[in-house]
Amino acid sequence: MVPGKAALRLVRSPPVADLEAGLRSERTASDPEALFVSHGRYVAAIATRLLGRDDEVADLVQDVFIIVVRGIGKLRRTEPEAVKAWLATVTTRLAMRRLRWRRVRGWFRLHADDGDRTHEYQDLPDPSLSGEERAAVAAIYRLLDGLPAAHRSAWLLHHGEGMAADQVALACACSPATAKRWIAAVNETIRRAITHG
Repeated sequence: MVPGKAALRLVRSPPVADLEAGLRSERTASDPEALFVSHGRYVAAIATRLLGRDDEVADLVQDVFIIVVRGIGKLRRTEPEAVKAWLATVTTRLAMRRLRWRRVRGWFRLHADDGDRTHEYQDLPDPSLSGEERAAVAAIYRLLDGLPAAHRSAWLLHHGEGMAADQVALACACSPATAKRWIAAVNETIRRAITHG
């Protein structure tokens, strides 16, 4: 087991009202407002876990539901799990784009992440965690910042959201074997950092 990954399940809920108890009818798959009411919190939770920053979550959730409005006719199945898988895929792919752009901005020093990053991600963990657990979550996210967006996303979906490799593969647009390789590579990177750090 990779140290700290249990704590990833304890990343605090995003600052979105509790919307999960929303509509669960067939109209959910054809009505964007009903989709937001029933799945807005789920999308925000995935966005928070993948991005690790609140300041980008609201924009990402909005972008997801703009895509939902445009592509809602393409969703033929109305089962809640099919809808959730579709939303997870859209959210993950948009988050990976943002993560890639974040790295590019970093290369060109277009943002203010050049200084002390010790306190970055301090607000991400659930406040009920111990100081040590909070520090472990922040350290893992800082380590993940140096990895490719696809690897980071696959690992966080698997260990943070509890998705199986085939679900991760769908969300990340890769094969299950590739998803497993990415997850294993990140596990090894974290293990090495802990061993040598």
